[in-house]
Amino acid sequence: MSWPFDDLMAEASSQAACRCLPMQRATNGYTYSDTDISSSDTAGICDECGENCRMSWPYDSDLAQNSAEAMYRCKTDLLDEIAQLSFGPDCANLYDMQCGADCHDCRESWPRDDPRKWYSDQALCRCKAEEIRETIFGDSCDSLDSGLCGTHCRECNMSWEATDLQEAQGNTANCRCKRSW
Repeated sequence: MSWPFDDLMAEASSQAACRCLPMQRATNGYTYSDTDISSSDTAGICDECGENCRMSWPYDSDLAQNSAEAMYRCKTDLLDEIAQLSFGPDCANLYDMQCGADCHDCRESWPRDDPRKWYSDQALCRCKAEEIRETIFGDSCDSLDSGLCGTHCRECNMSWEATDLQEAQGNTANCRCKRSW
Protein backbone atom coordinates (compact mmCIF):
# COMPACT_ATOMS: atom_id res chain seq x y z
CA MET A 1 0.00 0.00 0.00
CA SER A 2 1.38 3.43 -0.90
CA TRP A 3 0.27 7.06 -0.86
CA PRO A 4 1.77 10.46 -1.72
CA PHE A 5 4.79 11.18 0.48
CA ASP A 6 3.41 14.49 1.74
CA ASP A 7 -0.17 13.24 2.37
CA LEU A 8 -0.78 13.35 6.13
CA MET A 9 -3.76 10.99 5.74
CA ALA A 10 -1.29 8.17 4.91
CA GLU A 11 -3.22 4.89 4.42
CA ALA A 12 -6.53 6.77 4.71
CA SER A 13 -5.62 9.03 1.76
CA SER A 14 -7.96 9.06 -1.20
CA GLN A 15 -4.82 8.40 -3.30
CA ALA A 16 -3.72 5.34 -1.30
CA ALA A 17 -3.44 2.25 -3.51
CA CYS A 18 -1.42 -0.88 -4.10
CA ARG A 19 1.46 -0.10 -6.47
CA CYS A 20 4.53 -1.90 -7.78
CA LEU A 21 7.69 -1.10 -5.88
CA PRO A 22 10.04 0.88 -8.16
CA MET A 23 13.36 -0.59 -9.18
CA GLN A 24 15.78 -0.30 -6.25
CA ARG A 25 19.31 1.08 -6.29
CA ALA A 26 22.34 -1.12 -5.94
CA THR A 27 23.06 -1.96 -2.29
CA ASN A 28 25.95 0.53 -2.16
CA GLY A 29 23.56 3.35 -3.09
CA TYR A 30 21.99 3.41 0.37
CA THR A 31 23.02 4.47 3.86
CA TYR A 32 22.04 1.91 6.52
CA SER A 33 21.27 2.37 10.20
CA ASP A 34 23.90 0.94 12.54
CA THR A 35 21.60 -1.53 14.24
CA ASP A 36 18.69 -3.76 13.33
CA ILE A 37 15.77 -1.65 14.46
CA SER A 38 13.09 -3.71 12.76
CA SER A 39 10.82 -5.86 14.89
CA SER A 40 10.44 -8.22 11.96
CA ASP A 41 12.93 -9.67 9.51
CA THR A 42 10.31 -9.31 6.77
CA ALA A 43 9.75 -5.55 7.15
CA GLY A 44 10.07 -3.46 3.98
CA ILE A 45 11.91 -5.60 1.45
CA CYS A 46 14.07 -7.52 3.92
CA ASP A 47 12.74 -10.96 2.91
CA GLU A 48 13.89 -12.69 6.10
CA CYS A 49 17.47 -11.42 6.17
CA GLY A 50 17.52 -11.55 9.99
CA GLU A 51 19.73 -9.11 11.85
CA ASN A 52 20.83 -7.52 8.55
CA CYS A 53 17.37 -5.93 8.16
CA ARG A 54 18.16 -2.23 8.56
CA MET A 55 16.45 1.09 7.97
CA SER A 56 18.04 2.58 4.85
CA TRP A 57 17.77 5.64 2.64
CA PRO A 58 19.52 6.91 -0.52
CA TYR A 59 23.07 7.88 0.45
CA ASP A 60 22.73 11.18 -1.46
CA SER A 61 19.46 12.21 0.21
CA ASP A 62 19.54 15.34 2.37
CA LEU A 63 16.45 14.02 4.16
CA ALA A 64 18.17 10.82 5.42
CA GLN A 65 15.59 8.68 7.27
CA ASN A 66 12.85 11.14 6.28
CA SER A 67 13.42 10.45 2.56
CA ALA A 68 10.45 9.21 0.54
CA GLU A 69 12.69 6.23 -0.36
CA ALA A 70 13.55 5.32 3.26
CA MET A 71 12.56 1.75 4.16
CA TYR A 72 13.87 -1.49 5.63
CA ARG A 73 16.30 -3.29 3.32
CA CYS A 74 18.85 -6.08 3.72
CA LYS A 75 22.34 -4.76 4.32
CA THR A 76 24.62 -7.16 2.45
CA ASP A 77 28.34 -7.73 2.36
CA LEU A 78 28.41 -5.94 -1.02
CA LEU A 79 29.17 -2.70 0.84
CA ASP A 80 32.47 -4.15 2.04
CA GLU A 81 33.15 -6.00 -1.20
CA ILE A 82 32.71 -2.96 -3.48
CA ALA A 83 36.00 -1.49 -2.24
CA GLN A 84 37.75 -4.71 -3.27
CA LEU A 85 36.60 -4.58 -6.89
CA SER A 86 38.13 -3.61 -10.20
CA PHE A 87 35.85 -1.99 -12.78
CA GLY A 88 36.11 -2.51 -16.52
CA PRO A 89 34.03 -1.73 -19.62
CA ASP A 90 30.40 -0.58 -19.70
CA CYS A 91 27.62 -3.13 -19.32
CA ALA A 92 24.91 -3.25 -21.97
CA ASN A 93 22.34 -1.41 -19.84
CA LEU A 94 22.49 1.04 -16.92
CA TYR A 95 20.33 -1.28 -14.79
CA ASP A 96 21.97 -4.68 -15.47
CA MET A 97 22.61 -7.16 -12.66
CA GLN A 98 23.50 -5.24 -9.47
CA CYS A 99 23.51 -1.74 -10.94
CA GLY A 100 19.92 -0.94 -10.03
CA ALA A 101 18.00 2.32 -10.24
CA ASP A 102 19.78 5.66 -10.27
CA CYS A 103 22.99 4.14 -11.72
CA HIS A 104 24.64 6.44 -14.24
CA ASP A 105 27.62 4.23 -15.18
CA CYS A 106 27.04 0.45 -15.01
CA ARG A 107 30.35 -1.38 -15.41
CA GLU A 108 31.67 -4.91 -15.53
CA SER A 109 33.45 -5.63 -12.26
CA TRP A 110 35.37 -8.43 -10.60
CA PRO A 111 37.40 -9.04 -7.42
CA ARG A 112 40.59 -7.00 -7.62
CA ASP A 113 42.79 -9.99 -6.82
CA ASP A 114 41.20 -12.38 -9.36
CA PRO A 115 43.55 -12.82 -12.34
CA ARG A 116 40.61 -14.03 -14.47
CA LYS A 117 39.13 -10.48 -14.33
CA TRP A 118 35.77 -10.39 -16.19
CA TYR A 119 35.88 -14.19 -16.48
CA SER A 120 35.81 -14.45 -12.68
CA ASP A 121 33.02 -16.44 -11.06
CA GLN A 122 32.18 -13.23 -9.12
CA ALA A 123 32.15 -10.95 -12.19
CA LEU A 124 28.96 -8.88 -12.35
CA CYS A 125 27.72 -5.54 -13.60
CA ARG A 126 27.91 -3.10 -10.68
CA CYS A 127 27.73 0.64 -10.11
CA LYS A 128 30.33 2.63 -8.20
CA ALA A 129 28.75 4.61 -5.34
CA GLU A 130 29.81 7.94 -6.87
CA GLU A 131 27.87 7.04 -10.04
CA ILE A 132 24.56 6.58 -8.19
CA ARG A 133 22.53 9.80 -8.28
CA GLU A 134 18.84 10.27 -7.59
CA THR A 135 16.73 10.27 -10.73
CA ILE A 136 13.28 11.84 -11.06
CA PHE A 137 10.93 10.19 -13.56
CA GLY A 138 8.36 12.02 -15.66
CA ASP A 139 6.17 11.08 -18.61
CA SER A 140 6.57 7.95 -20.73
CA CYS A 141 8.94 8.04 -23.71
CA ASP A 142 7.94 7.08 -27.26
CA SER A 143 9.31 3.53 -27.09
CA LEU A 144 10.74 1.07 -24.58
CA ASP A 145 14.25 1.45 -26.01
CA SER A 146 14.36 5.27 -26.28
CA GLY A 147 17.36 7.19 -24.98
CA LEU A 148 19.19 5.28 -22.24
CA CYS A 149 16.44 2.68 -21.68
CA GLY A 150 18.28 -0.13 -23.43
CA THR A 151 17.00 -3.68 -23.78
CA HIS A 152 14.63 -5.46 -21.40
CA CYS A 153 13.00 -2.20 -20.34
CA ARG A 154 9.38 -2.53 -19.26
CA GLU A 155 8.74 1.17 -18.49
CA CYS A 156 10.79 3.85 -20.27
CA ASN A 157 10.24 7.40 -18.99
CA MET A 158 11.71 10.88 -19.44
CA SER A 159 13.93 11.51 -16.43
CA TRP A 160 16.52 13.87 -14.98
CA GLU A 161 18.82 14.01 -11.99
CA ALA A 162 17.18 15.43 -8.85
CA THR A 163 19.76 18.24 -8.76
CA ASP A 164 18.88 19.43 -12.29
CA LEU A 165 16.77 22.56 -11.74
CA GLN A 166 15.70 22.63 -15.40
CA GLU A 167 14.20 19.15 -15.01
CA ALA A 168 13.03 17.68 -18.37
CA GLN A 169 14.77 20.52 -20.26
CA GLY A 170 18.04 20.22 -18.34
CA ASN A 171 21.42 18.76 -19.29
CA THR A 172 20.75 15.50 -17.41
CA ALA A 173 17.34 14.86 -19.04
CA ASN A 174 16.99 11.66 -21.05
CA CYS A 175 14.74 8.62 -21.38
CA ARG A 176 15.72 6.06 -18.72
CA CYS A 177 14.35 2.69 -17.69
CA LYS A 178 12.10 3.02 -14.66
CA ARG A 179 11.32 -0.73 -14.47
CA SER A 180 12.98 -3.61 -16.29
CA TRP A 181 12.08 -7.27 -16.85
